[in-house]
Amino acid sequence: MKPKSRRFYLFVIALNIIAFLLLAGGALWYYWPHLFWKYVESKSELRHVGKIPNSPMPMTAVPDDWVEHSWKFLRFRLPPNMSLMDKPEGTFGGDSYDNFCDENILVSISQTSLTEPDPFLELASKVYPEKNFLTSSKLRLEAFGVESSDFHWSMSRQEASRFAFLMTVRRVIVPQFIKSAESFSGRNWDGLLLHGGYRGVLLNLECTCCYNNRCYNGILIKFSPSDKEQGIENLDMDTVRGIVQSLEIDCPCSIVSK
Repeated sequence: MKPKSRRFYLFVIALNIIAFLLLAGGALWYYWPHLFWKYVESKSELRHVGKIPNSPMPMTAVPDDWVEHSWKFLRFRLPPNMSLMDKPEGTFGGDSYDNFCDENILVSISQTSLTEPDPFLELASKVYPEKNFLTSSKLRLEAFGVESSDFHWSMSRQEASRFAFLMTVRRVIVPQFIKSAESFSGRNWDGLLLHGGYRGVLLNLECTCCYNNRCYNGILIKFSPSDKEQGIENLDMDTVRGIVQSLEIDCPCSIVSK
């Protein structure tokens, strides 16, 4: 048998190297989202992040004797003995805010929001092309449902990409104080009632039509006991939910888009 030439052995070695590089490149391409997440996890405090309990808000009947009020482009109903009060020292959500109060509950309204969501919503539309995230509330709800222990190497590339996206974005759009949430959507707005901090309960409300017009109108409403000595557990949640479910937005974008 004629011995193999040196050139032949070099050719075989080159083929093996090319095959290895192709396999390594394919594996790197497939596992890039997995590797990205492990890198982010090692550089952040996301190793022991759990799910945030959330559910649709229980429906509550708004009593007939509640009085309608308005604030900027917002309309809502309040118990009859609730009235606008002078602003206390300090601020809530900047200078543009107002307080309504009775002997049981303090309602503070501010034209602000927990985050500016546009960049994240644009990213979400690429990661979830089949979904329509009109507001950050929808994206937050998606992020509430994942936790760090969900990760496993057997995830598909798409699953790992979505997991890594939600976990990294969650750190920005989900405040650490949130322990649980209730979701509710009105005719032209999305909202999340957030429990867990600020000595009260927060409603982050966003107009759904504004995003189509590239105009952003967010509202942050804080519900807390009027007596500062009382804890959040004494807050009447039926009253809170009734106020939330009475909300209407008369945003200029809403009028234009009709």
